[in-house]
Amino acid sequence: MTAAGHPGGGPRWVTIGSGPPAVERSAASAPGGCAGGGCAAPPTAAPDAPPSATGAAGTGAAGTGAAGTGAAGTGMELTVLYRGPLASCDYDCPYCPFAKRRDSTDQLRADRTALERFADWAGQQTGDHLSLLFTPWGEGLVRSWYRRTLTELSRLPHIRRVAIQTNLSCRPEWLADADLDTLALWCTFHPGQTPYDRFVAKCRRLSELGVRHSVGVVGLPEHLPDARRLRADLPDHVYLWINAAEGHRYTDAEAEQWTELDPLFRYSRHPHTSAGRPCRTGESVISVDGDGTVRRCHFVPEPLGNLYDGGYRAALRPRACPSAVCDCHIGYVHLETLPLYDVFAGGVLERIPADW
Repeated sequence: MTAAGHPGGGPRWVTIGSGPPAVERSAASAPGGCAGGGCAAPPTAAPDAPPSATGAAGTGAAGTGAAGTGAAGTGMELTVLYRGPLASCDYDCPYCPFAKRRDSTDQLRADRTALERFADWAGQQTGDHLSLLFTPWGEGLVRSWYRRTLTELSRLPHIRRVAIQTNLSCRPEWLADADLDTLALWCTFHPGQTPYDRFVAKCRRLSELGVRHSVGVVGLPEHLPDARRLRADLPDHVYLWINAAEGHRYTDAEAEQWTELDPLFRYSRHPHTSAGRPCRTGESVISVDGDGTVRRCHFVPEPLGNLYDGGYRAALRPRACPSAVCDCHIGYVHLETLPLYDVFAGGVLERIPADW
């Protein structure tokens, strides 16, 4: 695996946060990532490649062959998925438990404080190389502190990539102040929540600004016409991904329709057997919540330590997945038995294939 095969073109460390205590933490609840998109596993899993499959080799960060070391062997190559307490959203998608939820002033203040603390930590890690993906339960970019944080982090030389999952309801002009070699967006279109033409116009504006981004849709049957329109209307260089809808079983004929739009839909269609299989999470991929609690990923609750006292670093090591299956892209993309670090080389965090 080359350095480009890691999220953001290098780092292998990912941080993912836990959900707000007032809402049951569901794999299907991650806005823009897995919301309604198949994170709750059906009873059976699709067979995966054996551990010796492409992408399973124990390659380390930046192609060094040793996880956790940089290109020169000095410091870590770390990808961090951060999820703070923000739970408010301006959409009311029927497949998301945070639809039209409103955070109080105190809750918003707490989210801002937590985000600023995380950003301060990231800014101080100049001995490491970081790639950061923000996966808020709610919509982050309608909040000024998320826009400011992404802009500022994008300008730091030790940040390889900074990306966020978003419904793109925010005007994109703020991106003009960011370093667009570093910043990227993972965008989701939610039919019925925003006018189609308005969403497409924002996507076109992203292309005009030179912003790296992917666009996706939850693969519900009623979304198929809009998804086809999107593929026809988006520039060819913009990857359109499809998330399998939670609890939906696809016939081969249905899957073929979605595969015509997203040639990688086969990876989302079925959950992946993961128990006992090697995964980069907990070694070079971690998750962090607003309190700084570090876990290996969104879907394994066992804590590894705390980000802010540095205790988590001693816990980072190669480890097998303890879960029976993994059915959310931000989880299974890190399985070493799947070739997805090669498929998405240079674009793991923003979900852009290497050859797109």
